[in-house]
Amino acid sequence: VDAPTAAALDVNLDTVRATDNFGDGVELDDFAAGTINVEDSTFSDNAGAGFSHVVADSGGAGTITTNIKHSSFDENGGSGYALAAGANAAATRASYDVAHSTFDDNTRNGFDLNAGDAGTDIVRIDVTFDHVSASSNSGIGVVVVGNDAALDVDFEHVESSDNFRNMLFEYEDASTFTFDDVHSNDATSGTTNEGNIEVVADTDANANTITINLHDVEAKGAAGGNGLFLNVLADTGITINLNVDGDVELKNNIEHGLDVLADGATLNIDNNEHLDTSDNGASNRQLTGVDTIVYVE
Repeated sequence: VDAPTAAALDVNLDTVRATDNFGDGVELDDFAAGTINVEDSTFSDNAGAGFSHVVADSGGAGTITTNIKHSSFDENGGSGYALAAGANAAATRASYDVAHSTFDDNTRNGFDLNAGDAGTDIVRIDVTFDHVSASSNSGIGVVVVGNDAALDVDFEHVESSDNFRNMLFEYEDASTFTFDDVHSNDATSGTTNEGNIEVVADTDANANTITINLHDVEAKGAAGGNGLFLNVLADTGITINLNVDGDVELKNNIEHGLDVLADGATLNIDNNEHLDTSDNGASNRQLTGVDTIVYVE
C-alpha cells in the first residue's frame, strides 16, 4: 500500500496470510496518520520483513495507532515487524498495542520500531506488550528507538531471549519503562555493554528523569554484556528511579548484573532487597557516574 505522501490511512487486516514472498509480506509506505488493526494473521517466511511500515518524510502531523492481536511475524529474511521514520516524519505520536503475538526466528530483528532519524517529529511513543514472544532472532528481539521521543513502555508476560541482543530502548525525553513477568535471558552478543535489556539516552537527551519498574523480571546469562544496562551518559544530572517488586534476577551475566553509565546521576532504588545481582562475571553492580544512591524501602 503506497499512500499519497503524509495521507491519513486506516488499514484492517483480519485473518490474512502474507507468506513466502520475495520481498516483504506487507509494505505500507508514506502515510503519517491513521489506524492499523491486525488480528489472527500470519506474516512469515518472507525474504524481506514480515510487515514493513515507512512513515512519510513530509506533510501534516498526526497519530499512528497500531493494534496487533493473535498474529505471527516469524522466520523472515528481514525483521518480523519493522517501522522506519523518515528524517522529517510527520506523525506526532506512535502508539502500539500488541497482544498474544510472536516475532521469533527472524534473520534481522523481531519487533523493530525505529523512529530514530534526527529531525523526526514523533515526540511520543507508547508500546504495550501482553503475552508476546520475540526470541531467537539473529539481531535484536525488541527495538524501540525514539531519538526525539518520550517513551512509555509497558511489557507484561513477555519472552525475549536467545537473541543476539534482547531488548534495546532509546529515549530523548522523560520516559517510563515497566516490565512485569518479563524474561530476557541469554543474549548471545559477545560485546561489552550489549546484552539482555539496554536503555540508552539519545545524544540530545533532556529527560531529567526516567523510571524503570521491574516486577518478576529475569535478565540472566548474557554471553558478553549485562543483565540491565543503563547508558544515560548524555543525559547529564538525570534522576533514575528503579522500582523493584517481586523477584528480580540480574544474574549470571558475563559482565555486570546492573551496569549504569552516567554523568552526575541520582539513582533511587526502591526495594533493593528484591534486586538480585549475584554471580556476574565482572561485577554485580557497576555504577559509573552515579553521584547519589538512595535506597527507598
